[in-house]
Amino acid sequence: MLNPILFFVVSLFFFSQFWTSAIAQETPQTLEELDQKLQQVVDQAKLPGASIAVVEGGELIFTKGYGLADVKAGKPVMKETLFKAGSTSKNITSLLALILSEEGRIDLTAPLSQYLPDIGLKNPYEATHPLRLVHLLEHTAGLEGSTYNEYASSQANMSPTEYAYLLGPKLKVRWVPGFYFSYANSGHTLAAAAMEQATGKDFDTLVREKIFAPLGMVNSYFSRDQVDMDQLSMSYANDGQTEQPHWDMLIRPSGSLITTAADLAQIVKLYANRGRRENGEFLTTSALVRMETPYTSAMARAGQRVGGYGLGNFGFFEGPHLFQGHWGATEGFRTHMGYMTEGGGGYVVMANADEGTSHQLRGLISSYLTRALPAPLPLELDVPLQDITPFEGWYRPISESMVLRSWLWATFGAVHLRQEETGIVLDPVLPWLSRQSLEAAGGSLYRFPNIGVPTVGLVQGPEGEPVLVNDMAYEQVGWAQAVLPFYLLVLGILVALTTLLYSLWWVPVYIFGKFVMDDRAITRFSLFLGGGS
Repeated sequence: MLNPILFFVVSLFFFSQFWTSAIAQETPQTLEELDQKLQQVVDQAKLPGASIAVVEGGELIFTKGYGLADVKAGKPVMKETLFKAGSTSKNITSLLALILSEEGRIDLTAPLSQYLPDIGLKNPYEATHPLRLVHLLEHTAGLEGSTYNEYASSQANMSPTEYAYLLGPKLKVRWVPGFYFSYANSGHTLAAAAMEQATGKDFDTLVREKIFAPLGMVNSYFSRDQVDMDQLSMSYANDGQTEQPHWDMLIRPSGSLITTAADLAQIVKLYANRGRRENGEFLTTSALVRMETPYTSAMARAGQRVGGYGLGNFGFFEGPHLFQGHWGATEGFRTHMGYMTEGGGGYVVMANADEGTSHQLRGLISSYLTRALPAPLPLELDVPLQDITPFEGWYRPISESMVLRSWLWATFGAVHLRQEETGIVLDPVLPWLSRQSLEAAGGSLYRFPNIGVPTVGLVQGPEGEPVLVNDMAYEQVGWAQAVLPFYLLVLGILVALTTLLYSLWWVPVYIFGKFVMDDRAITRFSLFLGGGS
């Protein structure tokens, strides 16, 4: 699951630029051309199979399957073929939370303890900064991402409430909630448990009654035992041949959605039409804008409104054009759901292999959807520079989602921040990486050149301390804390390698040298060869 994540805007912008440059000479101008080029990508990449849906002008205009749902059986992907959507599930769970909030059934700003008072979750800051539902949905709760043991666990049909009471005592808030983004699969699952407690209905029933049935999503499920397995695509590793086992994850509201591209396109239609359907309003525009907008992080309070992670919904670039949506990855499946907030365009890409061809497919579709749109002009800003004197210095990342690998980010991700004439410069501790120059975008926010939205901020932490936010949150540290871990690790590796190489030379020399110089050993060896004693 992609967490993925990240956070997303800058890395996705440059990744999108890569794909866009690759297809710039062949932007499809008609649906027929788009169909042909999608087929070419699937064939050339040897992707087992994919299912595509395209929304234009607020209408679903194209759905088609490509390749094979089952390689061994030669079974083709049909429009009815089911795929696992991975973390795109979080968008559905967040939509359910918004609907229940508009109905007055839940309060997104309420503490989680109001709905799940005795699950044993550890929040050292509860007295002053309770963990709220909105923190869970925006990934600002401070919870760890799924542990490796949790990823390895497979149990069908665990309810969100069961999850909360089974794993709640193992969960801990790592910093003050509502400050830093850190992707955590447990968040949407705990929020779903709160919805169950508030309504007295199980999660699957709520999703079916509030979303799937009203939107005509007749082939969408969160439990595999409800699925006709003959309709579910096989999943494959990145070689396109090795079958991956189906995994029944514990965090079902965060990643277990099984659906078709055509079904998921009903969500895209809803968003592209700004919450309206043919028979009237399904979701208020203000609620949809709330879903798309981050509010609870330090970056949001500094003024970031576009490009962050809202409620199960984040902004990303398709070439120069800003889209909203969510992506997902789980064992052998990739899903991309994206839409434009203006113009009524969007897409769903679902693939059955754990590799990157799905990105190229979405790049083709987005180029088709934006074929007649002028590239947005770089945003010209004339803003006063913030006095960043208190912020200058070294920083290291502190908000990595997986605790066991956080030391890697702290060791290799340190940067030095300094001011320049038009903004700030970030120099990485890794000597082979390039420095990053960012332009002032108003207040304490900064943007990469030619990107019209700020993605980096200089904010204050819970104790008023300087914090750099650039994908992750970075704490200000001294030179030694930032630089020495990397160079000491390099030195340790060099010493270890030198010792190994030396031992490979020294041990044989020692053994054979001693053997040659020991006359008694030579005599005994001669007697042995001659049969004497």
